[in-house]
Amino acid sequence: MSYEKQKRFFQEAYQHGDKRIEKGYGWPLEVDPQLISFMKEIEELLKSGTALDIGCGQGRHAIYFAENGFYSIGIDYIESVIKEAKQTASDKGIDNVDFEVMDVLKLNFPRDFFDLVLDWSVLDHVKPADWNTYLSNIFKVLKSGGFLILTEFGANDERVKDKQENFCEDENHYDHYFRMDEIEELFGEYFEIIKTNETVIETEPKPHLMRNILLRKN
Repeated sequence: MSYEKQKRFFQEAYQHGDKRIEKGYGWPLEVDPQLISFMKEIEELLKSGTALDIGCGQGRHAIYFAENGFYSIGIDYIESVIKEAKQTASDKGIDNVDFEVMDVLKLNFPRDFFDLVLDWSVLDHVKPADWNTYLSNIFKVLKSGGFLILTEFGANDERVKDKQENFCEDENHYDHYFRMDEIEELFGEYFEIIKTNETVIETEPKPHLMRNILLRKN
């Protein structure tokens, strides 16, 4: 699978928006309750600042950050959804959020720029060979003591829990279903893992089990 083919896959998926139950893919337009829960966990430590939403899609979470006291930037490598996100923010009269066409593997922000980074199901579509690039980019732009919120496919998902390999790949798409030891190995040297849990997103033909992780940069 090439990343260019995966990009085309996501372009189609985004067109279905919150119709994921009927279509089997696509994304909801409402804010993820688990994100709200994690933000409440850290509200005494981080009431405002600069937030980055990688793979922001239609902008639901970047706009949520902006509505809750942050200057927010959302990035996605699909131009059409960035245009949609900009329009949504404009329609709501929100001016403390920006959206840019950008790939997390080619992240282009100053060092120590963000207080908070959100990855809602991006890393689980990055091949293991590129994990170190991903980590290096996130580590560079996040301030010391800043927070990273991850929501990725979990290894207890029905698609892989009885299989030897915890990933699925075809010619158009890569999905990685993370074990907690993989998260610890990748992030443990540079981040404190504060909290982790699992939630379920209803999709067809099977629900997705998501692993949610709240981390803080050392």
